[in-house]
Amino acid sequence: MPHLRIAFFTLFLHFNFLLAQETDTVKWEKVRIDEIIVRGNKTTKEHIITRELTFQQGDTLKSTEIQQALDRSRENLMNTSLFNFIDIKKVRPDSISIKIFIEVAERWYIWPLPIFELAEPNFNTWWQHKNFSRTNYGFYIVWENFRGRMETIQMKAQMGFDQELAMKYSLPYINKKRTIGLGLTAGFSRNHEIFYATNSHLRTFLNDDEKHVRQEFFSRITFTQRNKLDETHRYELQYVNTSIADTITKLSNDYLKSNATNMQYLSIIYQFKHDKRDYKYYPLTGYMFQMNFSKHGFGIFNRQGLNVLFAYLSARYHWQHSDRFYSAIGYYGKFSLLQDPPYYLQRGLGYGDFVRGYEYYVIDGQHYGLLRGNLKYQIVKTKEENIEFIPTEKFSRLHYSVFANVFADVGYAKDQLYFGENPLANELLFGAGIGLDILTYYDTVMRMEFSVNKSGEFTNRDGDNTFFSIFKFHFTKPI
Repeated sequence: MPHLRIAFFTLFLHFNFLLAQETDTVKWEKVRIDEIIVRGNKTTKEHIITRELTFQQGDTLKSTEIQQALDRSRENLMNTSLFNFIDIKKVRPDSISIKIFIEVAERWYIWPLPIFELAEPNFNTWWQHKNFSRTNYGFYIVWENFRGRMETIQMKAQMGFDQELAMKYSLPYINKKRTIGLGLTAGFSRNHEIFYATNSHLRTFLNDDEKHVRQEFFSRITFTQRNKLDETHRYELQYVNTSIADTITKLSNDYLKSNATNMQYLSIIYQFKHDKRDYKYYPLTGYMFQMNFSKHGFGIFNRQGLNVLFAYLSARYHWQHSDRFYSAIGYYGKFSLLQDPPYYLQRGLGYGDFVRGYEYYVIDGQHYGLLRGNLKYQIVKTKEENIEFIPTEKFSRLHYSVFANVFADVGYAKDQLYFGENPLANELLFGAGIGLDILTYYDTVMRMEFSVNKSGEFTNRDGDNTFFSIFKFHFTKPI
C-alpha cells in the first residue's frame, strides 16, 4: 500500500511537470509568417506597404508578440497618409504558421487646389483687422503617391500679398534597400509688403504698392535616411538669394546681415527624429524626440559674413489613463549660437511655437523654451459613417472622433536685441484654457479653444468680444 501511494504521488508530480512545460511552451511558442497578402491597393505598390511592417514574410515571432506587431504596423501605415482605413488580420491563429491579410482603403491623391490663405502668423491675428489685402490666392497642385511609390509632386502659383512660384519633388526611396530618399525644391517669391520689426509685440510693416520690397530665390536638395522604421535622418543643402528695398535699411539696421540690401548664403540643415507615436497627426499614445541643427552662411556667396547656427529640440510624450482619458506633455526649445541672427532669420515665440493665451503676440527672442500640457476626454469614440450620395469610397466613407480638453502652457523667450520695445521678452509667460478637438479623415484636425494668459486677457488686444476673438481656431495637433 505505501508503495502504491508513492507511485501515485510520483505520477502526480510528473503530470504537473508536463503540464507546466506545455503551458510554458504555449506561452513562448514560435509562429512563422508564411505569407503576407495585400488587398485594396489599386495605386500603391505592394513594396511601399510591406516596407512599413515590423515583420516580413518568413519571419518567426513569439506568439505573444504577434498582436503588438500587427498594431504597430497598422500605425506605421496610417502615418504614411496614403490610406483612410487599414485592417490587418492573421489567419490560422492557432497554428505554428500563419498568413497575414492587409486590407487598405486608398485616399484620393491628386489635389488641384485653389489658394486662399492668410498672410498672418495665425487665423486669430488676421481676424483682428480682417484685412483682405493680407491674403494670398492662386492655385496649388499636389500629386501624392505619384506612380504608386509614395512620391510627391507639388506646383504652386500664388499671387496677392505674397507672390510665389515653386516646385517640389520628393521620392522616399532611391536605393534597393529603401532606406535613402531624395527631395528637390526650387522657387521664387516677392512681396509688396513685409514686416521688418516688432514693436510692443506687434509686427511693423512696410508697404509699397508701386514695387516689391522683397524678392527671393531659393532652392534645396534633401536626402533622408531611414534605416529603422521609427528613426529618420534628414540632410539638406539650401541656397537663398534675398533682395530688399533700400527703404528697409533706413527703417531697420539689421533686417539683413550688415544692413545689406542683398544677401546670398548657403545653409546646411540636419534633423534627427525618433518617433514612436501611434498617429503623428493627432497622437494619443507614444512619444517623439526631434533635434534640428541649421547652419546659415559658409563658403561661397557669403559676402556679408553670415555665421548663424540654430539648434531646435522637441520632445513629446502621450499616454492613455483609462478608456477615454488621455494626456500629453511637450517641450520645444530653440537656441541661437555663434552670431546673433539678423531679423530676417529670427523667429521667437508667436509663429509655429506659441504659448496659448498669447496667440495675438509675436515675442522676439534669440532663444526660447516652451512647455505644453494637455488632458483630454474622448467625448465621441472613433465612428465610421457612409455618405450615400458621394459615389467614391475615397470620400464617402469617413471616420471621426471628438475630444474635450483642458490645457496649460508656460514659455520664455530670451531676447538681447529688441526687448526694449517688447516687454514680454525675458519674462515667464503662462496661459491656460479649454478646448474642443475634432479629428476626421485625411488627417484633418479642427480645434476651437478658449484661452487666457497670466494678465487675464482672453480676447484680442483691442478688447473685441466677438466670437472669433474669444475663441481661437487651429488646424493642427496641440502637442
